[in-house]
Amino acid sequence: MARVRGILETVLYCDDLDAAQRFYADVLGLETDADTSTLMRTFRVAPEQVLLVFDPSVSEPAGRDVPSHGTLGAGHVALLIGDDDLPAWRGRLAAHGVEIEREITWPQNGRRDRSIYVRDPGGNSVELVTGDIWDDSGA
Repeated sequence: MARVRGILETVLYCDDLDAAQRFYADVLGLETDADTSTLMRTFRVAPEQVLLVFDPSVSEPAGRDVPSHGTLGAGHVALLIGDDDLPAWRGRLAAHGVEIEREITWPQNGRRDRSIYVRDPGGNSVELVTGDIWDDSGA
């Protein structure tokens, strides 16, 4: 039976792609494509995982080569970080003037994973999380 093997790309929207470029590349340290366009910016999260940030005014109109898309309101993405990296991330965010919106300790799976939530320049919720908060195996 054919099955899905993973998520290759995730899309968020921001009407200021240069600000998104600075946030995801400079603040979060994601590898980025040198090419820029009026449509999107591309960020490599892992070998087979890409985060795309589209300008909705360019991605929504009909008649593009791929189906048009966009969204209303803020999106969300969770990025996995190391268990011991929270202090370093707090410092990095502060150094770039990025306010932490909320911190949560997750009681699931017996590990007590933690999340830090911030907003990107498009208002999207970006979560930095220390573990698989969806793993309920108790491991």
